[in-house]
Amino acid sequence: MLRAIPSRRTGQPRYHFRRIVPAMLRPLLGKTEISLVLHASDKLVARERAAALYARTGQLFRAGKMQNPSREDLLVLYSELIENYEIALKAYGVSSVIP
Repeated sequence: MLRAIPSRRTGQPRYHFRRIVPAMLRPLLGKTEISLVLHASDKLVARERAAALYARTGQLFRAGKMQNPSREDLLVLYSELIENYEIALKAYGVSSVIP
């Protein structure tokens, strides 16, 4: 869920969120995992952001399993997840959100 990777330039940890996509949803999403940079140098802040993303990805996975959506529907839900994450990061003052 939360992974710290040292920065090549500063050596400080860069926190990442990582969650495996359930096998039955992989063909629909075209992904085996969801991995996002948390843009936080403080571990507590990174944990809070990761927990929020964990909840949102859980909603995405439940929707994919229970409603039997089309690939397009699931990709729209995934796009909304990413868009909401970008909005939240901008609210935190992060300028460069997702490359």
